Amino acid sequence: MSMTHISPALEKRIKELNKKIDSKILRGKPYKSEAREHRMLMLKMRGTTNRTFFANSLSFLHFF
Repeated sequence: MSMTHISPALEKRIKELNKKIDSKILRGKPYKSEAREHRMLMLKMRGTTNRTFFANSLSFLHFF
């Protein structure tokens, strides 16, 4: 699956999780597992986005 197909699928799943988390918050139910999955998908989504050379350079310089 190419990157153009992965991102829309991830976005769709993240939107579904957001709705599920919102409804659980309103009902006062725990949503720990959904939040964990949401966090992992967001990290995966950030990994699929293209970053410019300048942005990569700045993140590298952050360590010094």
